[in-house]
Amino acid sequence: MAPKSIRVPKDHVTRFQGRAIEIVVGDEQKVFGVHEGLVRSSSPFFNRALAGEWKESVQRTVPLPDDEPEIAALYIHWLYTGKLAVSCGEPGRIKHAEYLDLVKAYVFGNKILDTRFQNAIIDALVESRSEWQGENSTYPVGEVLEYAYDHLPGTAPILELFVDMYVRDAHSSWLRKWANPDMVPQPFLLKLASKLLDRCDASWDSLKACNYYSHGKNPNR
Repeated sequence: MAPKSIRVPKDHVTRFQGRAIEIVVGDEQKVFGVHEGLVRSSSPFFNRALAGEWKESVQRTVPLPDDEPEIAALYIHWLYTGKLAVSCGEPGRIKHAEYLDLVKAYVFGNKILDTRFQNAIIDALVESRSEWQGENSTYPVGEVLEYAYDHLPGTAPILELFVDMYVRDAHSSWLRKWANPDMVPQPFLLKLASKLLDRCDASWDSLKACNYYSHGKNPNR
């Protein structure tokens, strides 16, 4: 794959022109400032909110009371840098916190209709998967999967990615060790089982009835 070019179209500089708008996030009403041109060029949600005679356009403020300030901050950081400030640098439970941040950010991107942001999150998930292999592998489980399935439509590409990550590389110990059975979404398990069955190449001859017998303690049997 060719390296990403450092050059961009000349009109990109206009994204940093003009006045800033305020995004007010969460119950605590944390305020973030961002260039209007930058956020409107990336998000159809913000573009519509700031167009015409809408209250948000007149007041130059967009309230997001139901969102988390940390996730809004992650989005704005990405707008200006093209980077996602989520890396934890180690596997295990801390790694799950990174996955949860990425999933929440993807859900936020779905709300504001910013597909470039969502695709950046997909890139980050694939990169994160490649970073830790073998016994250090850490994949999304439990709360991460539950949050994704609870807040996204069933057709969301990130859900397909999670299933494929398990189909390609997962070990059963990951679910046994990390997953609370009550928190693993049924649609995820159904899709995972379906894809694993498609990969199954065992022949009928390898099935032996005795492997499925119940072995009681009756000495006469």
